[in-house]
Amino acid sequence: MKLASLQFALRETRAIFTSKRAWGGLGVASLILGISGPFQTFEIFSLGPRLIYWVVVTVLTFATGVFFGSLMSNLLEKQRWPFLPRLLFVGIAAGIPVAFVVWVINLATFGWKILGSIPMLSLAFYSIIIAMGIAVLFVLFDGKNNRPKSIERELSKPAILLRLPTHLRGKLLTLSVHDHYVEIITNKGKHLHLMRFGDAIKETQGINGIQIHRSHWVAMSEIKSVYKSNGKTIVQTHSGKELPVSRTYVSALKEAGLLV
Repeated sequence: MKLASLQFALRETRAIFTSKRAWGGLGVASLILGISGPFQTFEIFSLGPRLIYWVVVTVLTFATGVFFGSLMSNLLEKQRWPFLPRLLFVGIAAGIPVAFVVWVINLATFGWKILGSIPMLSLAFYSIIIAMGIAVLFVLFDGKNNRPKSIERELSKPAILLRLPTHLRGKLLTLSVHDHYVEIITNKGKHLHLMRFGDAIKETQGINGIQIHRSHWVAMSEIKSVYKSNGKTIVQTHSGKELPVSRTYVSALKEAGLLV
């Protein structure tokens, strides 16, 4: 298991848990479950403890599912797996840890005598099904606009965009090196991803862009002007950034008609 995939899963989980919409959804789900009291919790708990129980279960299982689901999704996306097999493995990767978390919470809450009557395989099965359903929702709904999208359109995006949190998957503008990370900037924001710069450029396939420096790549549509200053070639972008052009890549700009 690669360190980059682990760091991606951590950043994806952190990004989701900094979203007000995510916390709002968790709050609504916890309230509904706390009031309705499924799985006999209505009979076992009074309202206050029942709400606390479901808040703990909802938040911990969601965090666990997002982390392990993102981890598996990232590993499989690099292999360009088809959607349905990827969905199955993401569901399994998220569902089994979620089932274990529920089991531990119930063990701490009810003790072994009551817990022993709950089949672990059944708990894992339902957790996997639920995790697969959540994975589908993440693909079908854009995080920012909350509008349905086709699965085919989402998966047809350049591979580099699939490394971003859903709400940042917009028009790719620039790629830049920051230490061992690549800063990916779209018209919706920016994101740091641990990967090799050469691999990042390969994953821009389908986007008309150009490498201008060993540490910079820019989409052609983002280039506002190219000029020389103190003997150095500079690319100015529409977003206001000024990126240096190394001598190695000056000829590529000339071939593209951007520099005389």
